[in-house]
Amino acid sequence: KPPPPPSHAGTSILVSATAGLRAMPAEKASAILDNCFAWLKKHTPFKVQRKGIALLSGKDEGALGWLSLNFLGRRLAGMANEKQGTLAGVEMGGASAQVTFERALPHNADGALQEDESDTAYELPLGSRKTSLYTHSYLNYGQEAAREQVSKRLASDSDPCLLKGFSRTGTPPPGASVYEGRSTGAVTGTGDFAKCRSEVDEIFKE
Repeated sequence: KPPPPPSHAGTSILVSATAGLRAMPAEKASAILDNCFAWLKKHTPFKVQRKGIALLSGKDEGALGWLSLNFLGRRLAGMANEKQGTLAGVEMGGASAQVTFERALPHNADGALQEDESDTAYELPLGSRKTSLYTHSYLNYGQEAAREQVSKRLASDSDPCLLKGFSRTGTPPPGASVYEGRSTGAVTGTGDFAKCRSEVDEIFKE
């Protein structure tokens, strides 16, 4: 339910950019966020602060996705399905993919919890307790980024990952969908699942 007009001036707007901007040079990403802030400040009645227009880290993206998933599933502490345990999240966006799940931290011999400072450790505060998560973001392995990588690998105009019967002549215009194959030259879909799977497997080896 949207806030009523009298509350607009005190209602904060938060914008969190994800992997599409994380993959860009820092200066370019910052300029885009500056423009978002300026536009929102000028054209909306809400409370807009520059610090609220920010780049979300891969770890934050994974953890917040996990939180949304388990809130909707009513799996968090105090909710109806708490006894079923939390769900793991595997989320694939356009430019990255996140894997996140709750984990039990090991104990020392004296029974105290061991600290975990690894790159995949994430402590998520939930009320009076903290939930320990494993989370990792795989940049360039979202749906669109992965499709682009496959397209760049193909040596001819035949694309096994496009449906048989699909064809395009010439180079597509700027901004064309990555799901129409490579960005230069003609392309013909062959609809060969085995070859498509093989090409996808190769990008994980690089």
